[in-house]
Amino acid sequence: MLDTAGKILELIIHQRIEAAVDPQLASQQYGFRKGRPTLDAINLVVDTAKKAIAGARWKGVYMMVSSKSAWEATSSFATDVLLQLRCLERERAKTRTK
Repeated sequence: MLDTAGKILELIIHQRIEAAVDPQLASQQYGFRKGRPTLDAINLVVDTAKKAIAGARWKGVYMMVSSKSAWEATSSFATDVLLQLRCLERERAKTRTK
């Protein structure tokens, strides 16, 4: 274990690195950041998809989910919700073509 002086030094270095790096990160970057959990990003994707399904249709809205590990880090609940939304969109597309 580190002694007290080592722990204090570690804390100071951590704070300085965080203060230097955090402003350079994109506001859309989530996960492993204070106050920006990955689930917030998933909720944003789900909300945007719900609006599109409700009829807003992607007018100038584009989403990109990058990083396989982001999906691996989330619960299966989020994946299930996205799959349900995709099924709903397929059903809606079928009724529009009839």
